[in-house]
Amino acid sequence: MRSLLKALIAQLPFSLFLSLRYLRPKRTFVSVITLISVLGVTLGVWILTTVIAIMTGFNIQMRERILGTQAHLTLQLPRAAPIQTWPELCKELLAVPGVKDVAPFVEGQAVLDYHNIVWVVRVVGVAPRPGAIQNKLQALIPPPESFRTFGAFDLSDDYVILGRLLADGMSIPVGETIILHSVANGREILDASNEGREPRQMILPAELKVTGIYQNDDEEPDSPMVYVPLEVAQPLFENPGTVNGVDVELENPYQVQLVKATLTKRFPDYEWTSWIDRNAAEFNAVAQERTNMYFLLFMIMVVAAFCITNTMITVTTQKRHEIGLMRAVGAHKNQVVAAFLWQGFSVGLIGTGTGLFLAFGTLCFRRYIVRGLGWAFGMDPYDPGLAFLWNLPAKITALDLSVISAGAFLASAVAALLPATLAADLDPASALRNQTTA
Repeated sequence: MRSLLKALIAQLPFSLFLSLRYLRPKRTFVSVITLISVLGVTLGVWILTTVIAIMTGFNIQMRERILGTQAHLTLQLPRAAPIQTWPELCKELLAVPGVKDVAPFVEGQAVLDYHNIVWVVRVVGVAPRPGAIQNKLQALIPPPESFRTFGAFDLSDDYVILGRLLADGMSIPVGETIILHSVANGREILDASNEGREPRQMILPAELKVTGIYQNDDEEPDSPMVYVPLEVAQPLFENPGTVNGVDVELENPYQVQLVKATLTKRFPDYEWTSWIDRNAAEFNAVAQERTNMYFLLFMIMVVAAFCITNTMITVTTQKRHEIGLMRAVGAHKNQVVAAFLWQGFSVGLIGTGTGLFLAFGTLCFRRYIVRGLGWAFGMDPYDPGLAFLWNLPAKITALDLSVISAGAFLASAVAALLPATLAADLDPASALRNQTTA
């Protein structure tokens, strides 16, 4: 087997054969530097691939979370003016190609009263028909837990759906009754008191039964949101027969900007906000952080490239006599350059392959690794606040692998280019004379 391998190596092109001979460890200082160069490339590819894959996973998870809780498109009049002809508008929207479902809504602030405990909440009145939007809202209801049920997303009567943070904070279980007071009543009472008159006609509070508790990880504790039927919210916010806007669900949410452009031309009087527009700041922050990680972690491979340059320079110094001898017997400059470039490519290939292998292994067993580190540092694996850490997302894309691998190869090639050029420009007579003198 060994003789067969030697025979195969002997058939290689001269430059490649020479580079492999120089690359093979011989327990010298050069072989140690070569090993460090390979480890540097390995470390850079390993860390960069792992970190970028995890950041890509977080980005995808964030998009899925947003698409699972927010409307793909929202239609409103300027300054959120009431929309009078919303039934006809919904019919027209459903006829547009790419539109899957629509749901009109009324939105405003109210005061929630439960056993004389009050809290200011954001009320959304919706009237979802059976379809995609209703299914999305129903999916917000978590599965039952021990000794507790979260009900269903039912707005068929005088019902209300509370957020889990609000329900837990006020100790409101499913089946209890709460009262919603219009904020306009408070303003009217305050104005009447300041003007020294009796309050005018007041808006009757809505007494509603809690039929469901939803869970939204993006819910703001200071501004909890509750869902009520559309016909309950309209009189509560003095919008009889009108709505504030229409939520639109698309067949393909990633084509939202194309559909938005079409709808803007068709309905120019309305303002359109897509889920991408609504979360542009988050997406830009993630993209910027991802770019910064690429730049910072690629510095590891730059350091490895300097190690490769150091290795090549050391090899050219130690092999000065051999290079001069090869040039003297007819070896072309390009062959000498190619020999050292092949050595740089070999370091890049071995380092990249090993780094990708370690990265794939790390990502495959990432949950076990994270749990092991958590156990070592005394972290509670059942802490719900750390659930995102125990279920660490990751996604490797072909583009990322191509960029990282190409970057490693390019860094290795550029690092070997300067020493290879210096070796090729070596004067054969001077190299042989200096070696003889030595």
